[in-house]
Amino acid sequence: MSTASPLHWLQIVAYSAPTVGVGYMYLLIGLYIMKFSTDVLLISPAIMGTIFGISRVWDAISDPLVGYVSDRTQSSLGRRRSWLLWSIVPVAGMFIMVFSPPAGLQGTALVIWMAIGVIGFYSAMTLFMVPHLSLGPELTNDYHERSRLYGFRHAAYTVGSIIALISMQLLIDAEQVSSEKVRETAFELSTLAGLITAALITFAVFKLRERHDLKVRVGQTPFGAFKDVWSNPHARLVLVVTFIENIGSAVIALLTLYICQYVVGKPSLVEFVRAALDTAFKALWQDSALDVFDDAHRFVLWRYVRAALYGKRFGSNLAYFYSGLLCRSVCRLRRHDCPVGTKRYHRF
Repeated sequence: MSTASPLHWLQIVAYSAPTVGVGYMYLLIGLYIMKFSTDVLLISPAIMGTIFGISRVWDAISDPLVGYVSDRTQSSLGRRRSWLLWSIVPVAGMFIMVFSPPAGLQGTALVIWMAIGVIGFYSAMTLFMVPHLSLGPELTNDYHERSRLYGFRHAAYTVGSIIALISMQLLIDAEQVSSEKVRETAFELSTLAGLITAALITFAVFKLRERHDLKVRVGQTPFGAFKDVWSNPHARLVLVVTFIENIGSAVIALLTLYICQYVVGKPSLVEFVRAALDTAFKALWQDSALDVFDDAHRFVLWRYVRAALYGKRFGSNLAYFYSGLLCRSVCRLRRHDCPVGTKRYHRF
C-alpha cells in the first residue's frame, strides 16, 4: 500500500470498529463499577479506591513496556496485529469477570476477585490500546489521512460511550428491583459487550494490513525513550497537563453517579452530563478549533475547556483552580499573556 494514497474505507472501518466496544467498556467501568462494588457487592469504598489506585499505577508501568515489546515483536501477523489478536480473550474475559462475581463470594475472597478483575481489565486493555494506537500512524504517512483515521476512531469510541450510558440506565433501573437483578443485568450486558468487542477486534486483525518497511524501526530502552520525550519541553508540558487532567476527570467520573443519585436525587442526570460533555461538545470543539490552532494547542486547550465545564457542573473552586493551571499551560504554548480572569488562580 502506498503511504501517500488515501486510506481505503475498509481500512478505516476495520481500524475504528473495535473502539466501539472499547469505549463502551471504559465508560461503564469508569462510571458504574465503583457504585456496583459499594452498593451491590457491599465492598468498602476505601478498598475499591485502593484497587483502582493500584491499577492506574500499574497501568503507567505496563503501557511503555507493552509498547517497547510490541516494537520488537516478530510475527506473521505483524508487530501490532499480533498483539490485538492476543488481547481478545483477556479484554473480553476480564470485563465479564468484573461484573460477574459469584454470588457466594464474600469478604476477602470477593475483594480479591474484584482486584484481579479491575487490574486485569486495565492490563488487558493495555495489550490492545498501546499497539492499536501505534498502528494508526503506521498505516499512512499523510497528516490529513491520519487525522481522518483518528477522527473515525474517536467517533466510534463515542458511539460506544453512548451505548454504555444506555446500559448504565438499565443497571440503575435494576437497582430499584433488587441486587440480584443488578447482578443478572450486569452479567448479561458484560457478556454481550465482551463477545461483540472480541468480534470487532478479530475483524480488525484480519482486515488491516501492516507496512513491512516499519518492522525494523525500533527504539532504545523504555527508560531511554522516556528520557528523550521528557527532555522535550513541549512534550513535557503535554504529559504534565494530561496527568493533571486524568486525575481530575477520573475522580469526577467516579463521583458523578453518587452525586446524581444521593445528592441531586436524580441518577438519570448522569447520562445527560456525560453525553453532553463527551459527545456534542467534543465534536463542536474539534470542528471549531481545527483551523485556529495546531494539534498541540488544541490538545491542551481542550483540557482547559473540559476542566472549566467540570467546575461549572459541580461548582467547585478547586476545579476552577485546575482550569487556571491549564489556561496557564495554554498561554505558555501560545506565548501570550494569560487572560485577566484567570490570573489569580496561578500565582504559585
